[in-house]
Parts: sequence; C-alpha cells; structure tokens
Amino acid sequence: MKNETKGMLIGFIGIFIFSLTLPVTKITVETLNPYFLCFARALLAGILAGGYLIYTKAPIPDAKQIRQFAIVALGVVFIFPLFINIAMTTVKPLMLALFWGSCHWLRSLQECCSFKSDPLWAFGLAL
Repeated sequence: MKNETKGMLIGFIGIFIFSLTLPVTKITVETLNPYFLCFARALLAGILAGGYLIYTKAPIPDAKQIRQFAIVALGVVFIFPLFINIAMTTVKPLMLALFWGSCHWLRSLQECCSFKSDPLWAFGLAL
C-alpha cells in the first residue's frame, strides 16, 4: 500500500471516529454528569498518553514546554470538552453539529488565506 493511500485511510478512520463525538456525548450526558464526563475523559486520555510516552521513552520536556503544554491542555482537554458537554444538555445535537462544523470550515478557510494556498474551489464544492 502506498504511503499516500495509507495516509488517506488513516485520515478517514480518524474523521469517522471523531464524527461519533457528538452523538456519543449526547448519550452519555443523559446519564452522567457533564463535569464528571469531562474529567473522566481527561484522566483516561492522560493515562493512555503517559503510557505511550513511557513506552516510547520520550524525553522529558523542559519547564517552558510544560507551561505551553499546560495552556494547550487547559483548552483542549478541559474547557472545550466541558463546554460541549454542557451544551449537549441544553442545545439540540444538530444545532451544535452545524455550529461545530462551521467553525472547522471557517478555520480551514482562514488557514488557506493566511498561507496563500489556493483550494478555494474545494471549499465551494464542500458547500
């Protein structure tokens, strides 16, 4: 299998798994507290990531990198999932999915404009 084909397959699998985030979150917030769910996911992800780092014998980051990781983790691991969990208790999943998809689309468009790339025909096709 070519590397390009393998990359496309792995990307498709990742997008498929990521697309299950909102439906599974909607199901789980109906039975679990949104705050508990957020911190349980963070704990599980931390254990898996820590195990992987130990397995690969990754070097220990310096103080500056730890600060940067902490800032990113605050938003990606805690704030964003917590807000999604809370939103799922008050907003219909379809509305949240449309909003979330629009954010990704606009971010991609902003990146294309920033780096002066020219995939605008693809964005038009995606609409």
